[in-house]
Amino acid sequence: MASSVLQHTLYLAEHHWRSRRLTAAAKLYQQVLRSLPMHALAHSRLASLQLQAGHPHLAVPHLEKVLQGQPALPQHWVRLVRALQQAGDLERARACLDQSQQFGLPEHAIAQLAHSLSQPPDERQHALLATYQKGHHLTTEIAARLFMDDFPDHPLGWQVLGAVLHDAGRLEDALAVKLQTVEQLPQDANAHNNLACTQLALKDYAGALKSAQAALAIDPAHASAKLHEAQALKGMKA
Repeated sequence: MASSVLQHTLYLAEHHWRSRRLTAAAKLYQQVLRSLPMHALAHSRLASLQLQAGHPHLAVPHLEKVLQGQPALPQHWVRLVRALQQAGDLERARACLDQSQQFGLPEHAIAQLAHSLSQPPDERQHALLATYQKGHHLTTEIAARLFMDDFPDHPLGWQVLGAVLHDAGRLEDALAVKLQTVEQLPQDANAHNNLACTQLALKDYAGALKSAQAALAIDPAHASAKLHEAQALKGMKA
């Protein structure tokens, strides 16, 4: 495509973009890329269109091209990390975030993105809880372990795994998971209380009392922990 024709095609594409004639704009940006495969603006616009259409996995290759050509611009790293996150590719998103530090991404942006990557989307949390509520132990165990792989610092996966193992009668396995949960989340009252529940089932009343009281030290109004404390004390007296 001759330079003058290319410039005119890009001009028309931008005109359609600003006028919100997005299908027409996309076709013209694709024409530009056939002549200039690394054209940053064309890739950026097509990425935006895919993100707007709810196809982040299709936006990622365009954003990678933009970043390849302009790696020193922080906004390109932010867009790519967020697109990978939306596409559910958390491993690549975290690797990309680590790599961005070599190119001067501001510390506040790194911290914000890192926090975002550690937080599961609401729909992912709801899906795990819905699976647990259906009562299918093996399916829930698999879902909980996958959740924990993606979000190891979030309590939900740990708590659901411990609960489903307890519900399935695998008390020793549940105990091991709940002990890990307390170690991972020492300031989570529910983690201590859930541990007390399994310790009571195993008739470890001294351990249950300690766990229930640890939960109450964090949340004095925790009703279930109060009940477990009373049950532990009763068991120790029996």
